[in-house]
Amino acid sequence: CNALVFLPPIERLPHHVLTHLSHLQNVVVICSNQNSECLGPLLTFDHENFQVHILSLATIFQKASLKHSHKPFSHWMKSMRLKNLKILPCSVFQPTEKDEKTDNTTLSTLACKSLPFVVMKTNVHNSFTSDIPMYAAQERLFKQNAVYIVTGGLSGLGFETVKFIAQNGGGCIVILSRRKPSAEVQKEINNLQSENERSKIVSLQCNIIFRPEVDRAIVSISKIFPKCSIKGVFHSAVVFHDGSIEALTFATFEKVLSPKVAGAINLHHATQGQDLDYFVCYSSITSFLGNAMQANYAAANSFLDLFCHYRRHCGLSGQSINWGALNLGVLHNQSQLQNLLKEKGIEILQVNDFYEYLKICLTQNNPQQAVVKFNFKTLFSQRKYLSRMYAIVTEALGSN
Repeated sequence: CNALVFLPPIERLPHHVLTHLSHLQNVVVICSNQNSECLGPLLTFDHENFQVHILSLATIFQKASLKHSHKPFSHWMKSMRLKNLKILPCSVFQPTEKDEKTDNTTLSTLACKSLPFVVMKTNVHNSFTSDIPMYAAQERLFKQNAVYIVTGGLSGLGFETVKFIAQNGGGCIVILSRRKPSAEVQKEINNLQSENERSKIVSLQCNIIFRPEVDRAIVSISKIFPKCSIKGVFHSAVVFHDGSIEALTFATFEKVLSPKVAGAINLHHATQGQDLDYFVCYSSITSFLGNAMQANYAAANSFLDLFCHYRRHCGLSGQSINWGALNLGVLHNQSQLQNLLKEKGIEILQVNDFYEYLKICLTQNNPQQAVVKFNFKTLFSQRKYLSRMYAIVTEALGSN
C-alpha cells in the first residue's frame, strides 16, 4: 500500500509491519494530541523510505484551525455524501454511578458492531439527570434570499403552499400555472403580498408537461431574481378524470399522468445543478389505498412516491407527501363528497391541519410521508381485506 492510516485508540505502532511494506510512502497517525505516548518510538524510528504525518485532533478542531480550513473541509464532507451512508445499528444505555466509576474501557468506532448512545432519562432507576438547560434554535424553514417554485399554485393545495412559504420566511415565491391568474386570484396574491411585505410573489404562465416551457420559466426566474438561487420546488399540479378502469382511455390516463409525471421529470432536469433544500411532490393516499374510480390518479401518485425515493438515492433532496382528504380544491365545502369519504373511514383534514403537518413533514424530511386522518373501525369494516390489520393498528396506537 502507498499510505497507511492509524486511527485512535492507538496502543502501539507495529514497526516490524511498517518495515515489510516495501511500497509504503506515507504513514498517517491520528491522535488526540501531540503528546500521545505512542508517538515517541515512531519519531525515533528509522523511516527513510516513508514519511510520517501526525494529525492532532486537538489542533485540527481548534477554532482558528477550522476558520483557516473550513472551505476544503466542507467540500470534503459534502463529497462523502454522508446522508446516504448506512450507519451502524444503535443501542441506548443509561449509565449508573457504579458504571461510571468502574468502566474505563476505550471504545473504538472501527471495532464495534453497534454504537452505544447515552440518553438522559428521568424514569431510569438509580441514574443521573442533567440539570443543564437545552436551547433549541428556532430556524426558519425558508430563506429570505432564495426562490421557491410552486406548481399549480393558483388554487387549492398549491395556493395554500404559497401562503405557507410566505408566512414562514420565504423571500421569493414563483407560481407556475398553465393559465394566468384571474382578477380574483390576483387580488388574493396582492393581499398575501401586503400581509408579508418581505416576500415577493410572482406568477408565470407555464405548462410543466412541456420541457421547453419549464426551461424558459427557469431562465425567466433567473432574470426576475438575479441574486437569488432556487432552493425549493413544491409540485402540486393535478388534473382529475375519474372513471372505472374499463371506461378510461389512453388519453384520459395521459391527461391525469402528464402533469404529475412529466411535470416532476421536467422540474428534476431543469433544476439540475441547483442545491435544492426541498423537492416536494404532493402525492395522495390513493397511491397505496387504491380507488376503483381513480386508477390513473393512483398511478400518477405512485410514480411521484418512487421518484422522490430515486432522487434521495441520487443524493438529492426529495420528499413525497401522501395527503389524505383535505377541505381544499375539489373537496372544499362539498359536504356530500366529504360524507362519502367519512363513510369509508377517511376523515377530512382542515387548512390549519395542512399547515401544521406540512411543517412537520419538512422538518422530519422523510423521503415519503403519509398525512391522513382515519377512522380505523370504519375503514377496516369497509375493506374486509384489511380487517386482519385492526388488532395491530390499535395496539400500535394504544387505542381500544
